[in-house]
Amino acid sequence: MGGLAQSLWFGETEIVYAVNACDRKTLAIHVYPDGAVVVDAPMTASAEAIAAKVKKNAAWIFKQQRQFAAYPPVLPPRQYVSGETHRYLGRQYRLLILHGEAEQVRLSYGRLAVVTVDPNNTEKVKALLQSWYRLRANTVFLERYDVCL
Repeated sequence: MGGLAQSLWFGETEIVYAVNACDRKTLAIHVYPDGAVVVDAPMTASAEAIAAKVKKNAAWIFKQQRQFAAYPPVLPPRQYVSGETHRYLGRQYRLLILHGEAEQVRLSYGRLAVVTVDPNNTEKVKALLQSWYRLRANTVFLERYDVCL
């Protein structure tokens, strides 16, 4: 994302930032969701000028970092195994994979249960779950659409 790492102190807080020298006329400061700060700077900009710009914008940088920190954490990639959490309508549910002849997905007792003939086949579990989400999304969409009409 950026080049050489730099840092400066603003009060009692250290701001660590990367400088990306590029072909541009002005400085630009970017704050990314992971809290990283990257400064795109003209190739002719001095380290002192870049540090001054970062210090001048320290309050804005802290505000951006606080906003990103308030976001819910990014969930790890799905593995489609029992115990994993999945979101539905703003809530998290534990996935429970069960063996059964009639393949289905149901939401009960705070669990998202997937019944399949092959509970170890994560691709099948994923397909069943995605199909259920699409069906539920269509139902919720139609309900909300009726309310809007």
